[in-house]
Amino acid sequence: MNIYMVRHGQTDLNVKRVYYGSTDCDINKTGILQAENLRNFFENIDVDLIISSDLKRAYHTAEIIKGNRNIDIVKEKGLREINFGDWENRTFKDIMENDPQNYKIWTENWLDIKFPNGESYMEFANRIENAFFNILEKYNNLKNILIVSHNGTLCSLLCSALDIGQKSFWHLKIEHGTYTMISVNDNYAVLEKYNSDINN
Repeated sequence: MNIYMVRHGQTDLNVKRVYYGSTDCDINKTGILQAENLRNFFENIDVDLIISSDLKRAYHTAEIIKGNRNIDIVKEKGLREINFGDWENRTFKDIMENDPQNYKIWTENWLDIKFPNGESYMEFANRIENAFFNILEKYNNLKNILIVSHNGTLCSLLCSALDIGQKSFWHLKIEHGTYTMISVNDNYAVLEKYNSDINN
């Protein structure tokens, strides 16, 4: 099985550089163009199924990539981005200046401490891992699956799939407008492509 992974297209909140995991916003004009370019790339791949985070920015990206092809898109809530709680829609500078105590607590134990009124990283990572292995089990007869989700989600998924540990999370970043691919055989995953340019 080949699992292709795509981060949703750019949003206005990406441009503003705020934390916005659970905020349900759509992609902007640049994001639409990124998705259209990905659609042109994936037209040459026999995608059996698209699985998308249920948040608008991911699902809209998935719809554009699908185009007019007869491919099902399955919404998977488990593939949502992390919930930043009270830090949603705030900049790094704002949090540092106005919530320094919680920021310090989080940086000292980022794996286990919850964002205020949000998720902890390990709660998020366990959710992603469960969703990923459920996908492997449910769709093990398929050849090519496309997952459309979020940067944090896909980085955490890679940590689980490649068995490199969640502390490796900060060493990864999924770029807009690219694709990443792992091959999976008997639940053993190999990273084949990472942030690959669709023109190569």
